[in-house]
Amino acid sequence: MKRKMVAILMAAMLVVTLVSVTAFAADSVSYVDADEKSETASATKLTGDSDTWSGWVYADVGTLRIGKKITLTADASLILKDGATLVAMYGVDADGHTLTVYGQTAGTGTVFFNNDDSEGGEDGDFGDYINSAGGNGTTGGNGGTAFAGNMIVNGGKVSVCGGAGGYGGYGGCGADAEDYDAGGNGGNGGNGGLGGLGIDGTIIINNGAVDVAGGFGGDGGWGGNGGAGYVEHSGGDGGTGGMGGNGGYAVNGNVTVNGGQLIVAGGYGGSGGWGGSGGWPGDGCETGGPGGDGGKGGNGEMAINGGITVNGGAYVTVTGGMGGTGGEGGENGGNTGDGWGGAGGDGSYAMSAATAGSVTVTNGDLCLSGNVGGVGTSFGKTSYAVQFATGLPAQGDVKMMLITPTVGSAEKAWNGTDDLTKMYGIRIINETTAPATTTTAAATTTTTAAATTTTTAAVTTTTTAAATTTTTAAATTT
Repeated sequence: MKRKMVAILMAAMLVVTLVSVTAFAADSVSYVDADEKSETASATKLTGDSDTWSGWVYADVGTLRIGKKITLTADASLILKDGATLVAMYGVDADGHTLTVYGQTAGTGTVFFNNDDSEGGEDGDFGDYINSAGGNGTTGGNGGTAFAGNMIVNGGKVSVCGGAGGYGGYGGCGADAEDYDAGGNGGNGGNGGLGGLGIDGTIIINNGAVDVAGGFGGDGGWGGNGGAGYVEHSGGDGGTGGMGGNGGYAVNGNVTVNGGQLIVAGGYGGSGGWGGSGGWPGDGCETGGPGGDGGKGGNGEMAINGGITVNGGAYVTVTGGMGGTGGEGGENGGNTGDGWGGAGGDGSYAMSAATAGSVTVTNGDLCLSGNVGGVGTSFGKTSYAVQFATGLPAQGDVKMMLITPTVGSAEKAWNGTDDLTKMYGIRIINETTAPATTTTAAATTTTTAAATTTTTAAVTTTTTAAATTTTTAAATTT
């Protein structure tokens, strides 16, 4: 019997060992490197429980969701197989390490780095006794960072989006009066949380398609309604709507583009909460409670809080965040004023070269656009493309055009006299064209006693990056 039990235990241990080896066995996986050469690496296949990465890992064909925050314990290289879709639902903490992303030949593998860990604010309590006021809503939680650390993209499709801020809690409704008194006031709505960061670190793009967005600010909570008044008494005031949260940076660091394509967008501001309605008046009173004011919309945020260098690539587009819409004012309870609507939030610069970093284009095409302010009782400010300190520095044979926030309309050439600080959009193109070179041979004159001979051979050479042209004039003899 003992021998049989030992045999069973040994067999079980063997099965566990085989399962463990199979789960962590590395596979030979092909990828395309930064120089677009096909290579092969020994990589570990990711699963839904893969929340720590190091060395070479890969996402297989099909859709895989990892519902935990991922931590890098060392530098890691991620291969996206063609046809793979990987979703990191709660983002990545690189913990001081670098993640390098590779694709395969077709470049169809995709990874989404998100962060959905924000929570909404708590609603205020309703007035719980005669004519008591409703409680205020609390502020929503801030959106989380989608990728904390440095990233290099050599291929595949990479999408990074900061977490949205949580909505503000709703204000509680005021209690109705029951003993010759005014109704309770409604509680104020809580403010929306801030949008999270897309990437909190640097990103270098050598190939592939990348889009990065800052998280949206959370919407403000609505104000609570005022309670009804008792006989001959007015209703309670409506609560004020909460302010919308500001959007988050898409990239909080420097961006370098050597190839591929990149779209970067700052987070949009959240909408302001609506004001609560005023309470109805009691019998014999004609004055209801005034409506609460709507909350201000949140401000859009810059796309890049750092510098950008473009050395190549198909195209690069950077756009600031749009301002949030102001909340509607609450209706009055009778013969009093409605609440004022909230102001719209301000749109944002694409980036600030005055405070955070420089704009450099050595070869490529870069579009920078500010965004519009939100709608409200007063419209939010529409921001210019870039906040320049002293103007754009000289960058070789650079062409620039002015574009409006809706890219493509009202374009005009920049001739060096326009104020860069008042451009809603700038397109910077550097074609790296070599300057023309002209060489002319000197004339040669020979004189003899019998005759004078003058020979002139003019040679002009013009060199550009595209072609070389040589012209030789015919010799003239007199």
